[in-house]
Amino acid sequence: AAALGAVGGAGLAPLNVDNALMAALARHVPLDEMLAMYRGMLRAGGTPDAYTYNAMLTNMVATGAPLHVVEDMVGEMRARGVRANTHLGTTLVNAYKRCPEMAAAAAGDSAAAALLLEKAHDVLSSLASQRLANAHTYGTVMSMHAQLGDAAGVSRLLARMQTAGVPLDEPTLATAAKSCTEAGLVHMAEHLSEAARQLAASRGGGGGGGAHVSAALMRASSFDTSARA
Repeated sequence: AAALGAVGGAGLAPLNVDNALMAALARHVPLDEMLAMYRGMLRAGGTPDAYTYNAMLTNMVATGAPLHVVEDMVGEMRARGVRANTHLGTTLVNAYKRCPEMAAAAAGDSAAAALLLEKAHDVLSSLASQRLANAHTYGTVMSMHAQLGDAAGVSRLLARMQTAGVPLDEPTLATAAKSCTEAGLVHMAEHLSEAARQLAASRGGGGGGGAHVSAALMRASSFDTSARA
């Protein structure tokens, strides 16, 4: 971090070097140090881009930055005309998922829950409208619904993902299942875990795997209760 400040402060570091260093450090330095690097880039006349903001938001995911800090960075990103691509948008949703306000929402703060879900869905809808939302994007929003005990929300997102023709993958299903399990949504977790197993079997050449995947996904996407085990 000190090296980046020294080089950037001298006006010698091109943007791609700054971005590479920030990306490498994003998961390993405190939030205040990452913010200092970002401000140093600005002072040196650098123009942040999607890679810069993805590194910043990755750090906020790793450090559990408060919502207002995340939103301040989003405001700067928008003011500079940087549009979210698949990776940046998904990282932003993950920052909402990891902020401390999410814990308050899961503990029963309905206002915090509504706000965070609104922000996450705004990002998802924007990406989906450009065909930029992938399985990880949907899966991260699913996990937010699961953390809030909203099995019906997970079901709706799964159905929406299938309707949009977004390819599923085992990690997305497994992560959503884990979030459901942790939130006590055991039956939904079972459906998602079964879909993940059948998807893995179908890719491994297991007989009838595709049909089994469809059946498991149908059960999960039509699951319409938030009852806990």
